[in-house]
Amino acid sequence: MFVEPDATGNIIEKVVHFEATMLERTKQLLAAMWNRVMTLDMPDTSFYGDSMKDIRAFEDALLGKG
Repeated sequence: MFVEPDATGNIIEKVVHFEATMLERTKQLLAAMWNRVMTLDMPDTSFYGDSMKDIRAFEDALLGKG
């Protein structure tokens, strides 16, 4: 669950439902990122763009799928 203010400042609740496969991928990405941070192994991201396709390619590389 997430909360955020609306245009008038009232706090509203936002519930986000994840599919099981997306939740598992997110867990794997968090673990991969944590390992990179703990070992100070920061990947070169200069050749990735900012499109969804590029973001997915970066994620796949972090997960060893790219």
